[in-house]
Amino acid sequence: VSIGVVNVSGKTVEEARILLDQTVDTLMRAGLPFAYQSKRVTINPILSAREDPDLTYELVRWEADAMLTDALRIGHDGSWWQRWYAQTKTFLIGTRIPGAFTIKEDPLIRALQDNVAQFEDPAKNAELVITNGAITITPERIGKIFDYQKAIADLRRSLNDLAVQPIALTFITDYPAVTSDAIDALRPTITTLITRGPLQLISGKRWWRIHPEKWGTWLTVVFKDGKPSLTLDAAKVTPALTPIAEKVNTPSRDAKFVVKDGRVVEFQTAQKGQRLSVEKTIEKIRAEFFKGNTTSIAVVIDAENPLVLDQDVNTLGIVELIGVGTS
Repeated sequence: VSIGVVNVSGKTVEEARILLDQTVDTLMRAGLPFAYQSKRVTINPILSAREDPDLTYELVRWEADAMLTDALRIGHDGSWWQRWYAQTKTFLIGTRIPGAFTIKEDPLIRALQDNVAQFEDPAKNAELVITNGAITITPERIGKIFDYQKAIADLRRSLNDLAVQPIALTFITDYPAVTSDAIDALRPTITTLITRGPLQLISGKRWWRIHPEKWGTWLTVVFKDGKPSLTLDAAKVTPALTPIAEKVNTPSRDAKFVVKDGRVVEFQTAQKGQRLSVEKTIEKIRAEFFKGNTTSIAVVIDAENPLVLDQDVNTLGIVELIGVGTS
């Protein structure tokens, strides 16, 4: 009986576990190898979380107990003839148990992309261009990207044997999501939007004017029930909102005091702040600009409360105030 290429015949459970652990440890120390032409990439099976480098997680988690349990069942499960058949088969030609493991596919694919993306030529969507009110369409282009699902499937087959060889990366055709035909079908809708002129974003007495040449670059096509429709590409809108955020964002201020020689010499009152909500603003533009006739839209501002309020400081028993600091 073997688990992958690990022969556990005649071993006790503890001996088999030690041998299995050693094999898996050797595999994981060597990393997960992938190759494209002369380029070889080895992915560490233990990665740091992108959002917190101090946190780590396993790309491959081995199930040693499951593998050992499956091995021990050979010739001991089922009816008498099933047990006899399994024992005879194992005696004559052997029985191999595949490795038992789980793979975190999405993080593994991201790690691969970080290393081999320079070899890819992704598809390019058709793009809308508005110049002086006229519509032109930049054609789409087919590309090629690595077949990551095939690479994961090949890795699984290799890990089943507990003997990993470099996994060859192969290309597949990458098709654009947005075509010239899809945009052209929406030309009447786009023309109607252009006739409205600039989009004006407002916050209090401040305003920012976005001309069609600019907001036209925000547009993208999505398909609903097979039919194309216009929407906003949040990734393209977000940079345009950055200058607005710089003007309207105000940090909150905590209440605090300064004590000198046992007396309070400075006291700072709490102050609420505010921050532009990019996500809510984009959703509001989607709702009001596309579905109505509105061309002036107020951006969405979220309040930010201070962590320490005036009353929180006052509970500390301040009885004498020498001065008040302002900013």
